[in-house]
Amino acid sequence: MASLDDYMIQTPADEWSLLGFLIFRKRQDDFSGIKDKEHYRFQMSLLAVQSCDIFTTVEKAKATCCLNNFKKEINEENVCRFWRITIREKQESKLITLEGEIKISQKKKNLLVERVALQHTELLYATAQEAGKQSQIAQQKITNELKRPAEEASPVITTPPNLRVRSPPPFYNNEDNSFGDYNEESNEVEDASTEASPDEIDILTSSEFENINKPIDNPDKEGVESDDLEFTDSSISNESKKSKMILSWKHVTEKIIIDRSSDHDWIMNGYNISEDFREFQTQTVEQLKNNPSFSYATDVDKILCLSSIMYVKEDKPEYVKCSDQIWKSVMPSLLTPETLPVVVKLMILEYSEILMNKDLLLKTWHQNWAKWDPAMTEEEKKIFDCVQLVMRNFFLTLTSNGIDHKMDEDTFAHRYFHLLLEEIFNTNDYKFVWANGESSSSKNRRKADNHMHGRKPDFRVLFSKEDKKYEITYGEIKPPSTPNNVVNKALIKLAEFMKGSLDDIGNKPGFETFSILVNGSHVKLFSMDLNFDGVYRLNQIGKMIMPTEHANFLTIIPVISNFYSLLRRVDRAIGILNAPSTPTNQSYHRLSNSSPQKVISVLKLPPPVVS
Repeated sequence: MASLDDYMIQTPADEWSLLGFLIFRKRQDDFSGIKDKEHYRFQMSLLAVQSCDIFTTVEKAKATCCLNNFKKEINEENVCRFWRITIREKQESKLITLEGEIKISQKKKNLLVERVALQHTELLYATAQEAGKQSQIAQQKITNELKRPAEEASPVITTPPNLRVRSPPPFYNNEDNSFGDYNEESNEVEDASTEASPDEIDILTSSEFENINKPIDNPDKEGVESDDLEFTDSSISNESKKSKMILSWKHVTEKIIIDRSSDHDWIMNGYNISEDFREFQTQTVEQLKNNPSFSYATDVDKILCLSSIMYVKEDKPEYVKCSDQIWKSVMPSLLTPETLPVVVKLMILEYSEILMNKDLLLKTWHQNWAKWDPAMTEEEKKIFDCVQLVMRNFFLTLTSNGIDHKMDEDTFAHRYFHLLLEEIFNTNDYKFVWANGESSSSKNRRKADNHMHGRKPDFRVLFSKEDKKYEITYGEIKPPSTPNNVVNKALIKLAEFMKGSLDDIGNKPGFETFSILVNGSHVKLFSMDLNFDGVYRLNQIGKMIMPTEHANFLTIIPVISNFYSLLRRVDRAIGILNAPSTPTNQSYHRLSNSSPQKVISVLKLPPPVVS
């Protein structure tokens, strides 16, 4: 009763009212926020005034008047508005607390995954070491068995030519060769990033290597590259010979132009980052002259730099020599998650609490359509509709055990991303297109550098300008358990699309193109700009984790928020493009050179015959 009496003591009697009491109570630490409880407390306070001798007759009369008017006051608009605002603030506070707990939980989960992955890697390494030792022992036994009959058969041995004493060609000096099998159906090279053993390599001189390893050209055929299968060379059927497909970037050394007389370098706090990038390009080209192979697993920066693309992310590249402080200051502007309407957040929170009860879930979903309010803005209405449709899709796909890691790419994309991306990006201003043909960016590039195969992303976002459609956003979707080299190749592919779009549209300072890379449940968002001469900056501007099971269902909130934020950034980029007086950066353009040529190398000769 002390806090109730404080209001009556501190406030003149002629100002006593239910609304005034509630406002006073809201400032108190013990304010419950419960309507009935606070109204009851107000009545008890008035009764205390009537029975307490410290109050005057006038004050007691005012208390009686307030009691008589109580039922009328609780229905007044000001009191109702007070409780609506109070309840909304309480719900928002609960959401903020919950989102904080989700972030902490996700960080703990990520740390656990990293720890388990490290332990798994250590176990695989130990197992591989043991297997290698056992293999050497078994091979030695086989070699001894093969030698013994020859020694007993004849004392005369014809010495075979010693092919092993020649120096290996420069190509094999590097420990990280990109050997892999290539598939005729989709032209995907699986990056093994391992060095062939001496017993498997046909050792040739440099001139012999040049004659054998010639690019495979098929000028009569223009196709669209896909990304995921293997190749076996059926033209070499002799069991004594084997061949492997090798990716070679040697042709780039004659094409790439590194111009040090730049019109506009990337300089930050007096440090020239463009100069470091050009030096890295020069070193990469020199490396190609000795070893024309790169690995998609480890050499992403090198492959990108051949097309003048610089990968800008939180970890500073080794070739950039500026301080960490300067590098942090040049980081790209990250996406600010779009604030979803409160009613939408509350619906998602409500769904998360009943995921295990499918019948109740669908019933609640149908009932929640009644929360659509004509007073909402057009943007809020779109978000409301999008969230409702996306939620139902996740109800039907998510399980308590997580996603199926054996799912193929098309099924994964359709089940988890089709509706989400369609609802957000298919608007009046943009057209969302799933892969149904070669990208226009790829077509223009192919015409420019005689590349025999076109490329198509998994999806594109187009906009119209002067009755012509342009591509501004691209996407690649890879299912869970996709090898790292395949994901990196998809990133390089997206970077080339973004660069091509910048070159095609007519770049202006501040204009950006965008891409979305999905690797299982992990989603990364990228932008690319050409604000400096010869430096296409590939910027990572966001990342999030898709819901994969009931336990992390609420991660859908930052996913939807970030996708809408990306849409706003696309809007801003097109606004820059349409600015009437902004000059273009046409002189900043550079050629694309990230695509390798495929060459066949004979890697094994029959063993010498002992007679």
